[in-house]
Amino acid sequence: KAVAECLVSQQQDKKKEDEKDFFTSKEVQQILSVSPTTLYNWEKSGKLLPSRIGHRVYYSRSIIENSFKSA
Repeated sequence: KAVAECLVSQQQDKKKEDEKDFFTSKEVQQILSVSPTTLYNWEKSGKLLPSRIGHRVYYSRSIIENSFKSA
């Protein structure tokens, strides 16, 4: 029963992630399996441009998807 609850919880977390429009730097690093340095270099080169709200950095789903469709 505990395993089933764990699986349901993971599925719900995955569904929430699929519905998100913006991701933090940490989330993008995990999704793309890249280091913070790589993400920083992509930002500086213009490959993946984030949005900033105050000191917080967010990446939109569409920017992420479009950046790698053209690659």
